[in-house]
Amino acid sequence: MTNIKLNKKDKEIMSLLSENSQINIRDVSEKLKISKQAIFKKIKKIDKNFVMKYTTIINYFTLGLSNVFVFYQIQGLKREELKH
Repeated sequence: MTNIKLNKKDKEIMSLLSENSQINIRDVSEKLKISKQAIFKKIKKIDKNFVMKYTTIINYFTLGLSNVFVFYQIQGLKREELKH
C-alpha cells in the first residue's frame, strides 16, 4: 500500500468530517476558505486512497431491538502483522 501525503487542508477536511460526517461541502468550503470544487477533489482523493473508512451505526433501540455485540479473536498472529 502506498503512503499518501496529506497537506494541512486535507487534514482539516478530515477533522471536520470526523466531527460531523454529514457536513455539506459548502459548509466545509466556508470554514476552510477554499472553493467547493477544491473540497470535492480533496475528499475524492481521500476516498480513493482509503484514508477514511465509513461506518454505519444503527440505533437498534429505535427499532425496538436489543443491541447485540459480536466479539471475535484472532489467534496465531503477532500485533505487528495486524497492522498490514
